[in-house]
Amino acid sequence: MSEAFRSNVSGEAVRLDLPEAGLASRLLALAIDLIVIVMLLVGALLLGGVAVVALDTAATAAVLLVLTLAIILGLPVVVETATSGKSLGKYAMGLRVVTDTGSPIRFRHSFIRGLFLVLVDLWTTAGSVGLLTSISNPRGKRVGDYFAGTVVIRDRFAVSVVTPVQTEQVPAHWAAWANQIDTSRLPADALSDAVAFLPRLGELDPSLRIAKAQGLASRYAQALGVAPPAHADTEVFVLALTRQATFGGQ
Repeated sequence: MSEAFRSNVSGEAVRLDLPEAGLASRLLALAIDLIVIVMLLVGALLLGGVAVVALDTAATAAVLLVLTLAIILGLPVVVETATSGKSLGKYAMGLRVVTDTGSPIRFRHSFIRGLFLVLVDLWTTAGSVGLLTSISNPRGKRVGDYFAGTVVIRDRFAVSVVTPVQTEQVPAHWAAWANQIDTSRLPADALSDAVAFLPRLGELDPSLRIAKAQGLASRYAQALGVAPPAHADTEVFVLALTRQATFGGQ
């Protein structure tokens, strides 16, 4: 398996192969987002300053503070939550934020990431803390990612899109083929990973699902001494052998 995929252990002891984003692509995505945010912030403050000209100094400061927080914290959180882990910069660079277990993020994940971006990683430290943390962490996590339990991955990479495979269905020719394979040679950890992965096919982001299926197929093929399948057959390859190993193909 390519070194671009690192092994991660979830809270359920299930390893997920996450195609993690590199530092350069993350920085470029952040730069795009910052340009947009600064432009919106300047525009909002100018309009807000005109709108509150009749207010006293304290009220004006309060209104401008709310506008600032709404744009540098509220807007990114809303966008990232609504798009399941994307922003304009991440979309442009083909990145996405997911949980450490590979699931789509929710509001609380995005809010924690956004809060730490404002308080620690970027705005109050000129980006120094976020940069140093990302460089020192092998998975590129900044402080917000640590506390949110998230990681930024590559959402676009060179794999074929596979048709979803129902876990209870194995095509006849695949079942017949798997029946001839000595699946007792499958490593217990690989089999355990597959048993945990297959029922969750519909829960994972498509990119993660494809990557995980390919990783399992590679481990299966190596252990059994068989040729790895084409990209489009990875899920059914893993499914057929897993059913053969656990239920004798029944």
